[in-house]
Amino acid sequence: MKTFILAFVLFSSSAFSGEMVLSENYSITVNLADSAALDNSFSPQPVPSFVYVDPNRWTTTNTVLEVAFITLLVIDYGQTSTVAQHPELYKESVSAWAIGEHPSQETVNTYFSIIAIAHPIIAYYLPTEWRKAFQYVTIGEKIPAVVGNATIGIRMSF
Repeated sequence: MKTFILAFVLFSSSAFSGEMVLSENYSITVNLADSAALDNSFSPQPVPSFVYVDPNRWTTTNTVLEVAFITLLVIDYGQTSTVAQHPELYKESVSAWAIGEHPSQETVNTYFSIIAIAHPIIAYYLPTEWRKAFQYVTIGEKIPAVVGNATIGIRMSF
């Protein structure tokens, strides 16, 4: 059984039609009209349509580790948002090198958005033998930050 993961879809102005088999029982079919007919000012640019992920390269363990990291990242984001909303009570310590001791909410949003996008991309493109180490190390960095924040009473706020 071939396994495909739809990573992203980009469409050019030309007509696109295709089918992607996710498993023996599931598939995705895409059929788009020529978008140039909708907007004549659009100039066509050739772009990739699908990214194929080799199932031997990205494992279930990698997925579980990535979900664990993103879960911890969301918790850390919520806690850091609390720090940003209450600068008189708290200061950032772990990520202060990047966002300062008293970050604004906008800075917190930008910082965590970049990490949430970059981390899985970096993990995917790392050589297989380095990927799991990268994921374990970054999870290991998040756990003490989240637990430490919770220990001193910092709750999540969004």
